[in-house]
Amino acid sequence: MLSKTPRIDSWLSNFEPDLSLLAYDADGYRTNPYKLLPPVEIYERAESVKDDTGAMKAYEDLMFGLNKGKTEIREEYKNALLRYCKLDTLVMVWEHCRNA
Repeated sequence: MLSKTPRIDSWLSNFEPDLSLLAYDADGYRTNPYKLLPPVEIYERAESVKDDTGAMKAYEDLMFGLNKGKTEIREEYKNALLRYCKLDTLVMVWEHCRNA
């Protein structure tokens, strides 16, 4: 996706205490960090919150879906949505700084 940039590498490798979103492909390019976001395990099914569609589906399920009142599942979705939004913000800030 993007070539090596020390500050971005640091942000991605320290994304969360137990989560690094930094990886490189065989050609030395940074892997798309959205692909490295962990799935949400809901009833033995992995739900993906790695793009806008996945985020909207998770939010819809939280607010109006079958899992609306289930505290444990709400917490899983909440954490996944916060991770996704945090990464989105990081990408937007990086894009802004890169193009400034």
